Amino acid sequence: MTNKLNREQAEEVCIELREGTPREKIAKEFGISGALVQQINSGKSYRIYGMRYPIVSTVGKERTPKIEYPIEDSYPVRPKLKNALESFDG
Repeated sequence: MTNKLNREQAEEVCIELREGTPREKIAKEFGISGALVQQINSGKSYRIYGMRYPIVSTVGKERTPKIEYPIEDSYPVRPKLKNALESFDG
């Protein structure tokens, strides 16, 4: 991967970001790293005059995990801890 983009390519990355294209797809399409796509999104790299940054805000978006993990089933309660919790509750 190379971090060399010309101005026109950087503008195309911005357009793709505004259209909602996933960052991984943009990185693959332009042959750049996902980190560079994020830097372009935040304006740290290839800053374009007149563009508002970040182009796509990730703050406040609810993220849902791809796989549900049953945490309560993953870790059995140790007997000593279970006894301590039971005596604490009642």
